[in-house]
Amino acid sequence: MNQKSKESILRGAQERISPPGSTSLTEYRELMGILRSALDIAEGILVNGGETSDAEAMVIRICKAYGAEEVNVWAIISVVQGTMRMPSGLEVSLSKRIYDSNINLFRLQRMNEIAETYIQDKPDEKQRRALYEAACQAEPFPRAVFLMGGLICTFGWCLYFDGSLLDALCSGLIGFILLFCKDHILQYFNNMATTILLSAFSGMLAAIFLKLGFVVSYSFIAIGIIMLLIPTLQVANGIRELFGGDIVCGTLRILQAMLTTSAIALGFMIAMLVFKFAPNETAMVTPVPKLVLSAGIGVLGYAIVFKASLERFVPIILGGLATAGLWVFLQQTGMGVIANTYWCSIFITGYAMIFSKIVKDSNTNTYLLPILTILLPGKYFYYSTYYIVIFDQQRFWSNVSLMSEMIFGIVFGIITVNLTVHFILEFLERRRKRDILKK
Repeated sequence: MNQKSKESILRGAQERISPPGSTSLTEYRELMGILRSALDIAEGILVNGGETSDAEAMVIRICKAYGAEEVNVWAIISVVQGTMRMPSGLEVSLSKRIYDSNINLFRLQRMNEIAETYIQDKPDEKQRRALYEAACQAEPFPRAVFLMGGLICTFGWCLYFDGSLLDALCSGLIGFILLFCKDHILQYFNNMATTILLSAFSGMLAAIFLKLGFVVSYSFIAIGIIMLLIPTLQVANGIRELFGGDIVCGTLRILQAMLTTSAIALGFMIAMLVFKFAPNETAMVTPVPKLVLSAGIGVLGYAIVFKASLERFVPIILGGLATAGLWVFLQQTGMGVIANTYWCSIFITGYAMIFSKIVKDSNTNTYLLPILTILLPGKYFYYSTYYIVIFDQQRFWSNVSLMSEMIFGIVFGIITVNLTVHFILEFLERRRKRDILKK
């Protein structure tokens, strides 16, 4: 092909991608780079535990900062698409497929920080790529600390649900092994298969402790493990997105949470069918200091597992201790499970929103997700799973009822706070516009 033919093809390509009156192929490539960088940030937010609304808003802000006249973006848990149009009339579109997600609150924080850098400093494509790749590799602490988070998490929740110190130590050891195996299994199986395998494997490990002669409770060990596996992110984000108007994404997240919990139940069913143990349902009065302290330990474990930044640990732990104290107080009032969960959910959601504003953290999930785990019905989930296996319908429905009450309490608490904040902001905005018109 001679030089004239190459130039002719290049001119033809430029005419096809550029509308009349647009500048050059160089500008088109530059705009594609800007949109690609914005969608990279959106992907980083979604992959690491952020909401779709935050991802969409960040794409719009970045593109507007680089001079876009109109930006349209749509994100769900598996794809993000964006279109930006410049004042010159040049328009570009891109989409990105999102294959996996894994909560990493530290990277989520970094994604928001570098997005602000894009908006304020407007770096070129090479600088944006360097910032993004650095954020994708960022870790708040070594992997060994992350694995210890699994131990701390299951240890704390086993104690919280009336387990003995030996129960908690066994549960903690299994939690450590669980996180160690998870990354290796994910290389060969999808999330659903991995959840089933890990649940069955951890249930069998708990049974092995009994076979070895340890005086431990299979039930309490299993409950601690279940608390580590329950899909907190899908539940919290799904509720907020569903009632925030994003019906498609909210429904997908809730469905994903239901499938994940079903996989957990199936995994433990396999373990229960292999090793037949009767559950320990002995009613115990847990001392208040033990209850509050173990909740703080469990929340700390979740903060490590979710990879929150170290400076966020103190407010997260304080929020967990305060929530556990509130739960104890509400239990003494005799209002019932759903009311207790509802008021605690309101407190947690409000605490997360207020504290994120105080420290100027753009994502409330940093505080909401670890603390919200206190309200997860891991105990009732375990017992309902067991009674499916032995076909005890009466006890099964009793535990399902209690589990449903806690879930409804969480849902309505989050909705109450979000709607209240939304109406307050709407009222203030209308009042501001009215004052401007009067002037």
